[in-house]
Amino acid sequence: MTDQHNDQWLDSLLQAEETGIEDAGFSQRVLDALPHAPLSEKTRFWILFSCALVAGIVSCFLLPSGQYVADAILKVFTPGYMLTFSIPSLAIVAMLIGSTIAVVRAEA
Repeated sequence: MTDQHNDQWLDSLLQAEETGIEDAGFSQRVLDALPHAPLSEKTRFWILFSCALVAGIVSCFLLPSGQYVADAILKVFTPGYMLTFSIPSLAIVAMLIGSTIAVVRAEA
């Protein structure tokens, strides 16, 4: 009997209309101060792409395997590369480019 009484009290409390907390217009002032227009998709794309590019370049210098990645990128973009074809170098560059594109497309 006590459980049913407690449940009715809880149900009535949960179904009651909530009026909110009076804050003298503070909430409305905060909402009015927020920016109204988000960045365009093109702007967001270039910001994210630039961050990914900078992160890739910085990681080439800071990570222990960075020298290997930097060498792979240089080999791919060096004239006459196809004469000394290296699958690992091409795979590393393809993964870097592919992951950057995937992140940018997932964000958009």
